[in-house]
Amino acid sequence: MDDFFRFEEWYDVSRDGSMRLDGERKIFFLGESSPAWSMQYRGYWREEDISFLHRALLEEYKDDHFTGGRGPNRYSEDKLTYENRTFPSKIDKSCGHEKVYRKEGELFMILGHYIYFGGTSESFLSIAA
Repeated sequence: MDDFFRFEEWYDVSRDGSMRLDGERKIFFLGESSPAWSMQYRGYWREEDISFLHRALLEEYKDDHFTGGRGPNRYSEDKLTYENRTFPSKIDKSCGHEKVYRKEGELFMILGHYIYFGGTSESFLSIAA
């Protein structure tokens, strides 16, 4: 895959201690200056939950599924649950909201979340037209 594509990502972590994060991912065909696909995201994660988030994301990638460019619809370990809701879940255009929460008795505590949107360059051009 590295012979055909170039991957770029940038993100900005808030400096006020709130754990906010803004970022963008882009995939380019080699030799091209415009991305073939990109995704923007915004949200927050607690540092201690990042390893769980990565395990949830890997579940989707190892099965070669595309769910908005993020993780599966649902993934759980012990009391932690990851959920991803997409509208729609297609590679040319998608947006969604993902969250991680912990169940404590009857209560659910949200530990982190992202709102994201992305798609192919052609889909962005059709939206703007």
